[in-house]
Order: sequence, then C-alpha cells, then structure tokens
Amino acid sequence: VIISTNSFALQSTFLAATPEGYTGLIHTPHAYTSKKGVGSLQFSNQLLSPDGSRFIQGNNYTALFGLSNHFEVSGRIASETNDINLFNEPGGLRDLSANLKFHIPWIPSKWFDAAIGLQDAGGAASNFSNQYLALSRPINRFRFSLGFGLKENRTERLNGVFGGVEWAINKYFTAIAENDSRNTSIGFRAWSPEFTEQFPARLNLLLHAPVDNRAASDQDLY
Repeated sequence: VIISTNSFALQSTFLAATPEGYTGLIHTPHAYTSKKGVGSLQFSNQLLSPDGSRFIQGNNYTALFGLSNHFEVSGRIASETNDINLFNEPGGLRDLSANLKFHIPWIPSKWFDAAIGLQDAGGAASNFSNQYLALSRPINRFRFSLGFGLKENRTERLNGVFGGVEWAINKYFTAIAENDSRNTSIGFRAWSPEFTEQFPARLNLLLHAPVDNRAASDQDLY
C-alpha cells in the first residue's frame, strides 16, 4: 500500500510514484514524468532485499518533484531499521539514493512517448542502481509500457526487457499488470478527489501482489 500526495489533477493521466521513487506502474517506470512544479511524497514498509530474492519489512521514504514538464528528480531512503547506529552494530539494509528521469520531447506523442532514467545515482552502496529506457503508448482506456534496463545491482529488477499495462477503470481507479524482468505483479490503484480547489492535492493507494511469488514475503507489507 502506498500513500502519496500530488498537487495536480491526475484523473486524465494517472501519474504516480513507485516505491523506487520514479513515476511508473507498480515497480517499473513508464515514459512519462511529473509535470513542472508537481510534487509527491510517499511511504511504504515494503523493501526489496539487495539480492532481489524477497521482500523485507522496513521503511521506504520517497520524495519526487517535476523540475520541468520533461524532467523529474526524486530522492529515496530505504532502511530496514531507523533506531540502530550502523557504525556500532548491524542494522540491515540502509540506502540513500537519487533518481533522474527525462521525457524525450522530440518524438511525436501520436507515435509513442519515450523516457530515459537513472536509478540510485551516486552514493557509496548503490544497492538499486540502474539505467533504463521506457516507451509508452495510450490506447483508449489502456496505457501500454515497454522498456529495457541495464542493471548495475544484484536485484535482477529492470535487468533487460520489462513492461506492463494500466487500465483506467474510471477517474478514481486503475488496474495494473507488469513484469519487471524478475517478477510478475498485478495491482490496483485508487485516487481520492482533490482536497480543495485552493489545495489541489490528492491521495493515492496502491495494493499489489506478486503473481509468481519469486519475491514473496510472509510479512505484512503496505
């Protein structure tokens, strides 16, 4: 379950941040970016272990902002624990990272949209670092996305071809299916109405589950 706030109307575009920090489907990126001046804050207790073998319970914080209509930046803190000094004792995974994503504006949108991105840029550990290209095309109430990633980590996520589809059921609900090159997942996202005209923020809630259970967990994750 993911709760985030967004400051512009999303019913026509359904752009939302993933737990990884970039805009996308469940775990995979699509070819769109957050609009200029639009921000998103998110918390989830779901983390993927550095070797990609399982979901682990922890704290996943992300903040995303659109610097222009074609470029977004985001930061992420992923931590199994918040109250342990890692200099003194083991505390599991702890990762601070930045994400960059650029929507390529020179391709006619009636063909398709394209974006390139860099996940987990910089930092000493780079547990989730990746480079990717994503293509997307809306058809009626569906939005199809396909991409290719060059992984620089052990998770196997975005390692080669990935893709998915979103179905806009109405202006408040979308259904999602994706494959991130390691796991196949299905999900359901719900949007709240805007709070007020003066404060056009919205909440969104994402429920999802892996289909093939390659990274299943026996813990409650939201």
